[in-house]
Amino acid sequence: MVTEPILFLLRYTPFWSVPIFIIAGQFSYIYWLKGYRKISLSLASLVLISFVVTLFYIWAGGPDNTPQMFLKLIR
Repeated sequence: MVTEPILFLLRYTPFWSVPIFIIAGQFSYIYWLKGYRKISLSLASLVLISFVVTLFYIWAGGPDNTPQMFLKLIR
């Protein structure tokens, strides 16, 4: 089933989204200062996606409720 990897990623959101948030944010700033706007904006979009998913994780109530809330939202 296609949704199983997505549910796995949602269950363990803090383990991948927080490092992506930190690393992509830092490199986005560095590339912005160097003048590489397209790369900087693509990294900033990763930061935004990571932040939104982390907020959804917090709003849903943690690792047990997040996959169930996601399935309710898509159905």
